[in-house]
Amino acid sequence: MKIDLYTLPDRITEHKHARVITNLIPAKTPIHMHEYFEIELVLKGKCKQLFNGKIYDVGRGSLYFLSPVDFHNHFDFEDEMHVINISFDNYFYNSDVVQNLMNKTNDIVLHLNEAEIEKAEKILELLKESCESDNNYTERNIKNMLEYFLDFILVQLENKSNISFNSELNRIQKGIKYLFGHFRENPTAEEIAKISGYSTDYFCKQFKSITGKTYVEFLNTLKLNHAKILLLTSNIPILEISEICGFNSVSNFNRVFKEKTSLSPSEFAKHNKK
Repeated sequence: MKIDLYTLPDRITEHKHARVITNLIPAKTPIHMHEYFEIELVLKGKCKQLFNGKIYDVGRGSLYFLSPVDFHNHFDFEDEMHVINISFDNYFYNSDVVQNLMNKTNDIVLHLNEAEIEKAEKILELLKESCESDNNYTERNIKNMLEYFLDFILVQLENKSNISFNSELNRIQKGIKYLFGHFRENPTAEEIAKISGYSTDYFCKQFKSITGKTYVEFLNTLKLNHAKILLLTSNIPILEISEICGFNSVSNFNRVFKEKTSLSPSEFAKHNKK
């Protein structure tokens, strides 16, 4: 049975750019990626996880940071997994801390001791409280608490041993990382393939294998996700949003948006904007 990470939440606390979920993962999940950043801390249970083609044992105290470049799944459970899951969108992407974590592709799974677990839980509780508040400082507090937790992860990474990764995956990821930071400029598959050091045909084949999407599908997903953020958090005209997100015309923007959401951009904003 296909189980999504978010189908069985015990508690969800969310803000428009971030959310904290206490979650039960009872069974195998499909290999997947997200168009947002994700951090997961295991509180209880044991299983194996596939991260970017390598298998790791995870259990209480396992902590991992996943960017939109990374893919994973859960399988071979000894016990049901209880986790705290934090996800946040690319509104926070410009953070130097996020960029540093994205560059540390050789470090996926951290194993915290009990004192470190306790500290992580305290930070996450404060992050949850920030997401629950509603005042003029909410967004700034969320970003500050999130970056504090990311700093905590960086410190742990510096104190623990590194893990080697398949060099081919790293080369593909290098191109995808560039795409994630430059999707508004509409780089071609040929340009990203060159950054990865591969021919266009080989890169596109590997790209589809890793992400589950064609190059154009993934590029449009990044542009649409950014457009959704602007539609929900600003009063920028739709024509300007289409230009900011890299669409070559507002008609193309409207067409792609409706194909993926079944709503026009204006309908999406009307139904979802708080």
